[in-house]
Amino acid sequence: MPASEVWELYRNLRLLELAANELKNVVQSLQVLKGDGGVRTVVKTTFVPENSSYTDKFTVIDDQKRVKETKGLEGDCLDIGCSVQIIEFEIIEKSQNSSIIKSFNVNYIN
Repeated sequence: MPASEVWELYRNLRLLELAANELKNVVQSLQVLKGDGGVRTVVKTTFVPENSSYTDKFTVIDDQKRVKETKGLEGDCLDIGCSVQIIEFEIIEKSQNSSIIKSFNVNYIN
């Protein structure tokens, strides 16, 4: 898939909505707590079967570099002692019809 099309999925809420609709055995619900998919949007994803959840905030959306960064607010490694969780996605064009999704996860423990 071209990088421009992949970026359109990642840059806003579309990928999360797609996951919630297509992966019902993994994602129980998706709630946008604040925002419209841009920077400062806060999203809560609830998973099945344990009913665990993860809330994150979109902190960077760079259309030029095709980079999106989120900061965890609740859940995931924050529940087991991490003080900060940051996830970054970068969409890299490989060829006209293919791309690479680079994901980087940073967790800090105080």
